Amino acid sequence: MSIRILHTADLHIGRQFRHMQNDQARARVVKERLDALERMVSMANERQCDFLVIAGDLFDTTQVTQSSIKE
Repeated sequence: MSIRILHTADLHIGRQFRHMQNDQARARVVKERLDALERMVSMANERQCDFLVIAGDLFDTTQVTQSSIKE
């Protein structure tokens, strides 16, 4: 019997990237983090993984917004 695990870390969802001057670029980077997580979940399902392990820093801060949680 084998166990399939997809492992990732440090997604930092909710990070604001305040250092970025361009609002459009900032919005793209924020969205890409969520898109990356969606792709990982899809990949785990396609490959019939038993576990998706996120080894730290799923969110960027302990003050997570409700919209970040829903997304």
